[in-house]
Amino acid sequence: MKKICMVAYTNYLSDARPRREAETLAGRGDRVDFIALGEKDRPSLETVQGVRVFRMNQLRYRRRRRPQLRSFLFEVPMRGHDEAGAPVQE
Repeated sequence: MKKICMVAYTNYLSDARPRREAETLAGRGDRVDFIALGEKDRPSLETVQGVRVFRMNQLRYRRRRRPQLRSFLFEVPMRGHDEAGAPVQE
């Protein structure tokens, strides 16, 4: 079993390509964590088809030609998690 972390500047449930890839890896027995944009009315952490999906505070794409991965990962804290990544009560 491998531990895999995938990061995509997209919504997990609505983007079929990275979702299929993540669920295929989970289906073969790998532990897959997927970091994605937040989705309205969805929890900040949930398991979908064996994939742990972590959703960021950012709900949509920024209006830039090229998204800045640094700001996506480090300046936008995850909803429901403290700065160390531990879950907190919302």
